Amino acid sequence: MVRSHTAALGLVGLCSMGSPAAAESTWERRFMVGASIDPSPNGVVDLGLRREALSLQLLTDTLEVRWAPEGDHGRSWLAARAELGAVGLLISPWFDGTPVPEAGFAGGYLGGEAGRIRYLPHGFYVGGSTFAYYTAFYEIPSTQVPVPDPTPWLGLDALGGWWSPHTHAWLRVGVQHDTLGAPLQPHAHLQVRSASDTPIGHRAALHAGTGRGQSILTRTRVGGLNPYAVPLAGAGWGEWWAETYAIARLGPQVCHTVGENLFTHALVFDGGVVDDALGDQVSELTSVWGVGALHRWEGLRWFAQADLGWAGGLTRTSDVPRWSGWLLVGKPWN
Repeated sequence: MVRSHTAALGLVGLCSMGSPAAAESTWERRFMVGASIDPSPNGVVDLGLRREALSLQLLTDTLEVRWAPEGDHGRSWLAARAELGAVGLLISPWFDGTPVPEAGFAGGYLGGEAGRIRYLPHGFYVGGSTFAYYTAFYEIPSTQVPVPDPTPWLGLDALGGWWSPHTHAWLRVGVQHDTLGAPLQPHAHLQVRSASDTPIGHRAALHAGTGRGQSILTRTRVGGLNPYAVPLAGAGWGEWWAETYAIARLGPQVCHTVGENLFTHALVFDGGVVDDALGDQVSELTSVWGVGALHRWEGLRWFAQADLGWAGGLTRTSDVPRWSGWLLVGKPWN
């Protein structure tokens, strides 16, 4: 699984964003498989077991053991993680609107993360998180660039946000360190998501952030229709490795039920500005935009998602299409 600091599955529901139900005292299971369809396609697999605060998951190429107790006043988490493969999508870089597989390589890390969130009145919360990994890299068949030396990857963040049944806004400010960028790499990221649960409503989001001295590990991945990067419809998954970005999403949404099945359809416009980097050079901010059609079905035990986007406002050569898609099917925690 690509480690993502900007988006995560389950942060905000599609037509309902109620708080998670209390975990039962029996083992629960989760399964998901998905594919990002673009000129440099990638896939994901999520297999999970959990019982109360303990969860065990295989996240594509990552093994995770997590302890995350939650009470009336907050929640904490402590996790051990090991990844071998597509760390930060280093296997599939883009530059100037074109995949550049010859600049890609793979990696792995071993380490852990921890954090604490304190719930405040009226839906507010504050907290902090930290992580520490040892990260190494290796060549893949397409690699034609030097592979970096191993490095520690460390981070410390202050967190704050506000949650309501239909909107979630949060801010993360902190610093990271590795030996591939500046010794200290400050950053700030803001995310706001909103979705109505009425038959005719809206879907809206804002992702914005900036950093300084960041490396190939710590830059934010922007592009695609999946939840593991800052979304931009029609773009490739992680097409930009950005230090600074601001991408907004807005569009109408329709929700309807047939028996015990919930269907959600949204037509969204994504647009904003983003810089890009390959190697040590970071480009100027560039305006980008795309449109997407997002569809989801939720049954009693299964769900499926099929999204399609067209990136009208991107740099493209004639042999690189402006379309991208995202397919997902699975079973939520039971």
